[in-house]
Amino acid sequence: MTTRRWRCTAGLFAFLLFSPPLTAQTPAEPPPSRSRSVAADDMRWQQQTPNLPIMIGELWGDRRVDGGFGELVRLPPGFDSGLPLANL
Repeated sequence: MTTRRWRCTAGLFAFLLFSPPLTAQTPAEPPPSRSRSVAADDMRWQQQTPNLPIMIGELWGDRRVDGGFGELVRLPPGFDSGLPLANL
């Protein structure tokens, strides 16, 4: 019985001695950020339609292609869409 206990203790000691420490792992690099900041004056603005003074600036994707996209809308001062306001 003591021989068996000695072998288990020796095996455990050898395992702990030769195994890499669990806390010494190097941290993984964080993924690159997908966010970005662009000033409104630095964006490329284009007219949405020839009839309206609304300008759009694309953030990502392409609105003419099926799929996701994001854009900002720039309205001129005092722009009136012609839609009635909801009664609050």
